[in-house]
Amino acid sequence: MASSALLLSACSEDNGKDTSDPTPVFPDMATLNIPAGETSCNVSFTPNMDWTVSIPTDAETSKWFSLSDGVVETSSISGKASTEPVTIQVITTDQDVYDETPSCEVSLTMGGQTQVIAKVTRQTAAREFDIYLSGFLTDEGTQEAYDFSYEYSETPVAKYTESSVPEVAPEGAPELIWFTGKTGYMQVFKAESNFEWLASTPDWLTFTARPMEGEYFVTADFAQITEQEINGAIGMIDFYDSNIDPATDPGNNAHNRYCFVLPDLTKVVRNGSGAATAAFSFNAEGYAVDSNGTVSEEKSSTGSLYSAKDVVFYIGEKKGEWYYGYEASQHDWVTIADSWDEKGSAFQLHDYTVSVKANEGETREVLVIALPKVLAEKITDPNFDLFNTESTDVKEEYKQYVCATIEQAGEGGSEGGFSISESESNQMYQQLGYYTFEDLTNGDPDADEDIANNWDVIEAGGKLYRLTYKSFDLMGSISFLLNGEYANITASSAGNWLGTESYDNEIYVTMDAPGNTYTGGQGFIRIYDSNNSQLACIICIREF
Repeated sequence: MASSALLLSACSEDNGKDTSDPTPVFPDMATLNIPAGETSCNVSFTPNMDWTVSIPTDAETSKWFSLSDGVVETSSISGKASTEPVTIQVITTDQDVYDETPSCEVSLTMGGQTQVIAKVTRQTAAREFDIYLSGFLTDEGTQEAYDFSYEYSETPVAKYTESSVPEVAPEGAPELIWFTGKTGYMQVFKAESNFEWLASTPDWLTFTARPMEGEYFVTADFAQITEQEINGAIGMIDFYDSNIDPATDPGNNAHNRYCFVLPDLTKVVRNGSGAATAAFSFNAEGYAVDSNGTVSEEKSSTGSLYSAKDVVFYIGEKKGEWYYGYEASQHDWVTIADSWDEKGSAFQLHDYTVSVKANEGETREVLVIALPKVLAEKITDPNFDLFNTESTDVKEEYKQYVCATIEQAGEGGSEGGFSISESESNQMYQQLGYYTFEDLTNGDPDADEDIANNWDVIEAGGKLYRLTYKSFDLMGSISFLLNGEYANITASSAGNWLGTESYDNEIYVTMDAPGNTYTGGQGFIRIYDSNNSQLACIICIREF
């Protein structure tokens, strides 16, 4: 009995060693941040027992955070007791956070006890958004802009920081531009941002994108122009985070706003085709003739204009050296009928119809000037108000409103029964300043050396013209209509840089040569009848 009791005592004391369970030792709680632009932080501890580190598994935490031991990402990681520090990574998504600061608690479990050892917060990022306007392409001769270059400014457009549309355009607000050859007001820009965005615009502005190129277009939608915008308007475009509802978050935190300026449309008249001017042609009987010389069955031809309501048409007819002006309704052989959709917008594309009386005389030609109502109200006498003091040209301020030319053949044609006119297909080249074409027949030989040097053509009853090529960008032929019968065409120039091809009633003229070999060169195109009499001569000048 005594020996048994001794043995039991020895087991209980275990040779003096403490055999009770160890107490888990937890580190102090750490407060950690994951800066914007980074995706992880480290949590370190030295476990004196087998351990498990975990984060909550609710949907919100799982959306943003996970744990990693360098191999796998999960919500819980376990390991053995260690005398060396253990490091666990808290991973967050690489999605930038703008309006919230998601956080999670990292818990450590040892020996049946659990404590939070770290609180990790994902810091917010600053939204970045800028737009950069395109530059312009300009004509070398006139320096006038004619299109966007798609080369962008290095300086971003100034933002508008208020939430409502201003009454006065803020400084730096881009103005919508209508280039000749285009069919509306627009701007082009590129955008740079670090978040996905959408754009909201007023009804009268449209927003389109070429996302692969990173290019965006803002265009005035004329179908939505009301009396409120007709005198000019400011449109606010809001580029906002696609993850927000702009109706419930009207503030500036997630919005980047810009103002775009629409000019006063009451003074704007533009051709519907985009060309600077339209060209109407009629035969002597008054039937329309198209650019290919085909005679229509209709005794009228139709053009179109963009404008506000009540455009007033004027006729400028050159008789000899001087222009005479008429309101179209008072002209003796031209009739213009305008149309307008009363249910349409305040600025719209509308058609007008041109017709002429039969012509028993010589070929005749007039200019059509379409003035907006606000300018027409200032015209008291078209003869004096529309033309310069010499009556030889349209006043500069009204040249932009010359919308068309009308040419009508006569029963016997022009003097000599023959004339040359520009093809409508040339209008774009002319408006870009690539060439000029002048009728010198009625000009003054004392004032123009070319007329004096070729006076024999006019004296013999022929027509004299001057064609000047101004830019190598023309790159090829332009065409002219030959009105009347002819038998032969010749072309001559030093160096053979002048070429022609003719098809029925149309002639194509090319002035081409390498480099600037023949800059300033002069050549001649001569057109003869079957009796070898000269019907017309075109003086050709190469300025490029």
